Amino acid sequence: MNLVEQGLLDKELGNNLSKMASFRNLIIHRYRVVDDSQILEILRSGSIEDIRSFRDKLIEMLDK
Repeated sequence: MNLVEQGLLDKELGNNLSKMASFRNLIIHRYRVVDDSQILEILRSGSIEDIRSFRDKLIEMLDK
């Protein structure tokens, strides 16, 4: 069961984090060539804010 199914993360944040993990896998395993413009677009699309939201949620859960 994942964090969304457990009600610990909202669905939108869970989906965005999943997309980031998939992109990370593409880069690490070199499934395709990734250029700088793709990375810049991902960063501009709000991924940094999603990472901050996830960090804040983890801190909140750990403080309980």
